[in-house]
Amino acid sequence: MNKQIQIRAGRGADAEAVLAMIVEHAAFEGEKFDPAGKIERLRDGLDNQSDFECLVVEVDGKVEGYCTYMPHYDSWFQNRFLFVDGLWINAHLRGASIGSQIFDLLHKRAAALNCESIQVMTPSTNDSGIRFYCKIGARQASKAYFSLPVRVLDHSL
Repeated sequence: MNKQIQIRAGRGADAEAVLAMIVEHAAFEGEKFDPAGKIERLRDGLDNQSDFECLVVEVDGKVEGYCTYMPHYDSWFQNRFLFVDGLWINAHLRGASIGSQIFDLLHKRAAALNCESIQVMTPSTNDSGIRFYCKIGARQASKAYFSLPVRVLDHSL
């Protein structure tokens, strides 16, 4: 039986499915993630697609994958790039060329946004992800990725 696979823009109605995959994605990467309080912001983000854009993979009417991305600017190279923030395809669908189809759409979107490249990050332990990115022509950067919470400084003292 052939599966009906559609890659389309995410929408607010997809929020529960996308959030469940984000939880699974975080666990896969060994990251702590608390989904509490995030569903409404995600729903709004999917409906508005202003802070980020999202593609979802729908298979026979069920959301089975997502890709979130947004344009950024690289001050070293003085050009725009499309940053892929998250890419997840449920395990039973990996290897079916869905990731390549998503990247075909990302290339079109990047061109429309006048981006010169697409950047993606993945843990150094994600061997299958690294193989996939290399297969589609990405080159591995030597930089480590860090996250620092914003702290509000009291300048009144």
